[in-house]
Amino acid sequence: MRFTIILLLLITSIKAIAGDYITLSAQTTNISGQNLLAINFTNAPKWHTYWKNPGDSGLAIQTLFYADEQEVKLESLAWPRPVRFIEQGDLWGYGYNGEYSLFYKLTDSLKNKTLQIKINALVCLDICVPDQSEFSITLDQNLTGTFAKAISQKELETRYQNLPKLAEKPKNIQISLVKAEEENKLALHYYIENFDKNLLPKHANIITPYLFENFDYKHEEAYFDSNSNTLIGRIYIDWDGIYLDPPLPLPRDGIFENTISPKFLIQYPSNQPAKIIQANFKQLALSGDNALTKTFKSLTSVLSIDKKKSDSENTKESLWYYILFAFLGGLILNIMPCVLPVISLKLFSLISHQNLERKKIFNHNLAYSLGVLFSFWVLAIIIIAIKQSGEYVGWGFQLSSPLFVYLLMLGTFVFGLNLFGLFEFKTPGGSTLGKVQFKNPYINDFSNGILATILSTPCSAPFLGTALGFAFTASIFEIFIIFTSIAIGLAFPFLMTGAFPRLIKFMPKPGEWMNKAKYFLGLSLIGTSIWLYDVLISLINGPAYSVYILFLILMIFFVFFSARFLFRSIYGPLIICLLFIASSFYIFTRPDFETTPGNSQSQTQNSNWENWSQGLMKKYQQEKQAAFIDFTAQWCLTCKVNKKLVLDTTKFQDFVTENNIKLIRADWTKQDPSITKFLASYNIVGVPAYFVIDSNGNIHSLGETITIDKIQKSFIQ
Repeated sequence: MRFTIILLLLITSIKAIAGDYITLSAQTTNISGQNLLAINFTNAPKWHTYWKNPGDSGLAIQTLFYADEQEVKLESLAWPRPVRFIEQGDLWGYGYNGEYSLFYKLTDSLKNKTLQIKINALVCLDICVPDQSEFSITLDQNLTGTFAKAISQKELETRYQNLPKLAEKPKNIQISLVKAEEENKLALHYYIENFDKNLLPKHANIITPYLFENFDYKHEEAYFDSNSNTLIGRIYIDWDGIYLDPPLPLPRDGIFENTISPKFLIQYPSNQPAKIIQANFKQLALSGDNALTKTFKSLTSVLSIDKKKSDSENTKESLWYYILFAFLGGLILNIMPCVLPVISLKLFSLISHQNLERKKIFNHNLAYSLGVLFSFWVLAIIIIAIKQSGEYVGWGFQLSSPLFVYLLMLGTFVFGLNLFGLFEFKTPGGSTLGKVQFKNPYINDFSNGILATILSTPCSAPFLGTALGFAFTASIFEIFIIFTSIAIGLAFPFLMTGAFPRLIKFMPKPGEWMNKAKYFLGLSLIGTSIWLYDVLISLINGPAYSVYILFLILMIFFVFFSARFLFRSIYGPLIICLLFIASSFYIFTRPDFETTPGNSQSQTQNSNWENWSQGLMKKYQQEKQAAFIDFTAQWCLTCKVNKKLVLDTTKFQDFVTENNIKLIRADWTKQDPSITKFLASYNIVGVPAYFVIDSNGNIHSLGETITIDKIQKSFIQ
């Protein structure tokens, strides 16, 4: 109980550390003869929200208005000019920090009415926190009213005057649309003559596109040609028309059936209000992008310094946040279903050690903690090696290896049989292995720490996903720091009880009951073996291999059972068993043994769920079709718990049916590279992970924990 109370206190304390993310006020004003409602935002220091085009990740601020319990549509003025955030994983976001205002036009129909305002915003620093605020403002006959503390009229007018203005394209700016070399990819080329580098916008794009149908904009590139005093820029665009039903391909001759008119925000020069321009393209150039790429090689980027500076600043400012989150995530792993069997064994040993002197208790717990730390360092080294090879890797990667799962399954099964008392034999040092007593008793604690780490890695606990998202894109030093923090968090309860043995005085005293409790612990390890067998058969092809492995497990049981009750010695049957296990490894060399990524047996057979693909998601985005996406794996126990408690419930199914929501399931059992890359684009390195596509075609990340209420709110516009 004390462990639980301490854990809950540490988890809830994170809110106090984060503080208030955003503060809101609202007021009416009349500027240039317009009755306006100004919603004023004040972000906490270093926290940011998102613009209309949020970039690679994030979610634009959403405002909803109601009067007399009916939704009211208020025309929005142009949003303030955004800044650019270079986030971990080279994700670009566009949005706001500090203080800013959004303006809306008021209509006479709102006189003498109370206007309810709902605001949904994603507020981010190194983590993202959904903020949902509701308040009301009462308007009188003159359409005046305030909510909270109003800002000065002078400041309000300054913000209004600095709003971007709709304008004709400046004469010194040329914009064209060009076919890129890759299929279904375009490039927006632009040239700014007589460019003044002193007027380059800081921490912002020169040209930022507004969202536009069938256009998926990538990052801006900008280079300065000192010979011609010209800035040359490019933004690549994925053509998403191919995901429509029926597909809309790019015209081969470069001529569009209808003129397309995307809008862009131009923030150069920085000493003037930003301009909103609309470009009209009747056709696209079929060549010219390769030539621009060659030109860029001889020029200097005007964005690279800004980008490197932002990354450096983010790392220095955020490392302590990630260390804290890594520690909390590791701490929470102690109560996750993946690791409970091993933690139960460790608690069992704590009880048996209660009568030892304080130094020995500390040494036992320290040995366990060193096992955890050693294992996380090994994981860090493996992840670094994989990253250095240029491959993507995710959390829990080792459980996508059939051989690893096979050995782990055999180990937990044999250890479970040991707790049932089916075998006991002497080690060369004279101690009995059946009672798990070695010549050096701390080896057992160290090995328990290793096993706890292995079984914990399929779990993605709260706070842990954020820390891992940073670690998997960080430097070698930072990876070791984060993984060390996770290890300390996982081992923390045992470090505390080692240093302060009185913390376990509330536990029952050692006695005869422990012999019976061993059977329960043995059963939990047998259950873990069954789970690992289920994982294993999802990684291999065909029932023949599954039956063979099941037969091997039964043979192991028979050997130990016969040695315990039928024979005087275990050594003969044990040698036979070991030879049988050794001979089984040949099946892992067969080319048809493993499944391929995305083709494991864990994929759903339920016709209500579709198999995930990047194309399917883009298709539903283009169609503005609401969808729920479940990223899961057969080895992910948290995924199974969420599935049982939420996704398989009648309430969820009814909500999906009533709102015509499509269901998509992405199977990551074999660490499909396409899924890994998609998750990495949202700074996610493990499962479970949940996303929704709302009726506006926007993708929202729900993180690793879900409830029916959370899912329902994510679809609210």
